[in-house]
Amino acid sequence: MLPLFILFGFPLISTAVRFIGYLVKGTEIIFPFINGIVEFICWFVFPFFFFGLFNEGSGKDCCGSIPFLAPDHLLSVGVLIVLNMFAYFYSKALQSFRPVITLVFSLIMISGIGFNLAFYFQMDREREFWFLGNLPIILLLLLRIIKNHKIYLQQTSEIQYSGDIPTAAHRVLLQPAWVRFPLLILLCFPFLLAIGILLLLAGQKPTSLILAFTQTYRHGLSQLECPDVVCPDEHFLCTIASAGHRKLVRPLRYGIRGGRVIEVNRQLLVANAFEELLEQHTPRLHHHIRTVYNRIGRKCRSWHAVLGNSYTSDLVYLLMKPLEWVFVAVLYLADKRPEDRIAVQYLHRSDREKLREVLRGRVEREVVS
Repeated sequence: MLPLFILFGFPLISTAVRFIGYLVKGTEIIFPFINGIVEFICWFVFPFFFFGLFNEGSGKDCCGSIPFLAPDHLLSVGVLIVLNMFAYFYSKALQSFRPVITLVFSLIMISGIGFNLAFYFQMDREREFWFLGNLPIILLLLLRIIKNHKIYLQQTSEIQYSGDIPTAAHRVLLQPAWVRFPLLILLCFPFLLAIGILLLLAGQKPTSLILAFTQTYRHGLSQLECPDVVCPDEHFLCTIASAGHRKLVRPLRYGIRGGRVIEVNRQLLVANAFEELLEQHTPRLHHHIRTVYNRIGRKCRSWHAVLGNSYTSDLVYLLMKPLEWVFVAVLYLADKRPEDRIAVQYLHRSDREKLREVLRGRVEREVVS
């Protein structure tokens, strides 16, 4: 858990301290090394994490991986992210601010804030990741916009510009904050539409940034509905391991999963019993582990040609052995009758109840005798 806290928790705490400190004191708390690391994580690690790991899948059906953003519209999303990165870092390096550049950079970064806010509604079941990943980026963008405007006003408040566009931009930036920011938000819409029109040349639609959220399944802003389909069996690690050579993996019996008959071995039974224990006692932790494990399983499905090999399954079985021992240790420490829990896995519901009754009666007879 410590590496996850360092990766996700530290940027949020650092950016919150910087943002609140600037609002209170009017000056930013500067730790160049720490701030540089946080900005690198926010602008390079987090985008890879969300779009490389959490946004896998084709997005064409409900049985594969379910991406947060529609893959067909990721180019528009990528352009917006790159524009925000450029506006953020370039404005940090600027020595003097011109009205048009300041206005355009403000529109880009406000659009980036809107994009990250939309993620809050899209990640309806993973909101913890939004607070840890997207919120630091929002705070960095807000801080940069406020600082840019402050520097601009200090440098150019008395300058008169020639030309309609620079003059109009200058007038917008001179407005008080309660007028300026709503006006900038309104200007974001034609600005994003102009970017969308330019992206028509790359095969995108003017509304691609909206479609990236809506043309998805089973997320907060998703508009596509999942049909009533039976998805094929996932290729989870323990299932792959149980398909190895019989002398090594030692299947015990047949079981039922998702209406299908499968062969189960001790490792698969233990893993499922451990998951059942987690679900009963720590449902939130189980939900997060299950979400990650489902994504791993769907990744494994695309490598079925390799992972379906018996020798590969043998290797996975051996690699999973230490984890199996950990599961067994937890079961024996946390459950009164761990072997009974293991024994009833992958049985039909009625058979599970009958076997539980038999095992419960056996235990009662042993206690009486």
